[in-house]
Amino acid sequence: MRHQRSDLQPLGRAQGTTGSHRQELMVGLFKDGLGVFNGTALKEALDLIEALALTEDVQPVYIRVAPGFDGATWLDLGRADGQSVRIHPTGWDIAVPDPREVCWRRTQLTGELPMPVKDTDGKGIDLLLRLCNFATAETECLAIAWLVGCLGPSVPVPAPFLTGPQGAGKSTGGRMLVRIIEGMTGDLRRAPKDEENLLAAVAAGWVTALDNLSHMSPDLSDAMCCIVTGAENVKRALFTDGDVFRVGYRRPLLLTGIDVGVIRPDLAERLLPLRLERPRVRRTEDELWTEYAQVLPVVLGSLLDLTVKVRAVDAESIAPTAKERSRAARTAVTRPPRTSTDPTGPAPGSSSAARPAGKSPTSSRSCRRRRGRGSRQRSPRWRSATT
Repeated sequence: MRHQRSDLQPLGRAQGTTGSHRQELMVGLFKDGLGVFNGTALKEALDLIEALALTEDVQPVYIRVAPGFDGATWLDLGRADGQSVRIHPTGWDIAVPDPREVCWRRTQLTGELPMPVKDTDGKGIDLLLRLCNFATAETECLAIAWLVGCLGPSVPVPAPFLTGPQGAGKSTGGRMLVRIIEGMTGDLRRAPKDEENLLAAVAAGWVTALDNLSHMSPDLSDAMCCIVTGAENVKRALFTDGDVFRVGYRRPLLLTGIDVGVIRPDLAERLLPLRLERPRVRRTEDELWTEYAQVLPVVLGSLLDLTVKVRAVDAESIAPTAKERSRAARTAVTRPPRTSTDPTGPAPGSSSAARPAGKSPTSSRSCRRRRGRGSRQRSPRWRSATT
C-alpha cells in the first residue's frame, strides 16, 4: 500500500465511466503490476484509505463551475487531461487547475466542451442568435445575460422559461443554450414526479433543463424556487440511526412549455420569460445540429470574452468605493481635532459651533421668547374657532 501512483489528475472520473472505488483500486493495482487481490485485502485497503481521508483537511469539490483564487472563476471543460478555463477580469486562459485551488467532480451528466476559440470579436454571439428563434432583440439580450450568469458560481440567476407557439423550436433553443455550458451530451429532461429524484438530478449536474411542462404542482414549484435561490436537503445517513447526510444545491434552471397554467407568485419572480416565434425557413435537425457543433467553439469563446468584460465592469464599479472608504479612513486618523482658535472654524461640540456667526446667546433667547408670546396670543382664537 506504500506504492503511489504518479499519473493522478485533480479531477474525478472521466465522463462516460462507471464503477466503484473498489473496482478502481483493483484496476489500478493490476496495471501497476502488483497482481490481483482477494476481497478481504481490498476491503482492508479501502477501510485504511477511508480512515486516512478522515484525518486530512476537507477539500471541496465542484461540478462544472468553481470559484478560484484572486476572484477568478474556473470552467470545467470535461476533458480527460483536466484542462479548464480560468476566467478573471483581465481575460481568460486554458490551464489545469491546482488541486489546492479547485477539484472537479465528474458524473454521468458531465459532458465534454470543445476548446474555446480566442479573439472572436463577438462573432459567436451572432452565430448563436442566428440559429435560435427568439422573438425580439430584448429576448436575445436576456438569453445571453443568462448564459453569462451561468458562469458565476456564487450568484443565483433567474430561470429562463422558453414559451411560444407550436413549432417555434422551444426544445431546440433550450438544448442549444444548455449545450453551451454542458457540452453536446447535455439535453432536456421531463420533470420528475417527486422532489427527491429532482434533487438527485440537480446535484449531479450544473444546468437543469426541464422540457415540455404542462402543469406545475405546488411541491414542484417550491422545489424550483429552492433550486434557483439555493437550499439544503438533510436526510438520514445510510446504515445509521442518528447521523444525517447534508446536500446543498443552487443551480441554473431552464424550463420550456406552452401553457403551464397559473404560476405561483414566488416562482414567477424567479422566471425569465423568453418568447420564441416560428422560423421562416425550415431546416432539418441534422443540418441544424451539424452547423451548431461547428460553431460551438466560437460561441463558447465569444461567451467567455463577454463574461470577462462583465467582470471587468463589476471590478471597476466596486474599486472606487473601496478607495473612497480607505481615503476617508486615512483622513479621519491623520486630521487633528479643531479648536476654538482654529482658523477653519469652531471645534465640534463647542457652544459657538451650535450658534450662527454674528449672533449672541441673548439675541437667540429673545427670539425664542418672542415666538413663544406670539403662539400664546393666537391660541385663544384657535380654541374659540374650534368650539
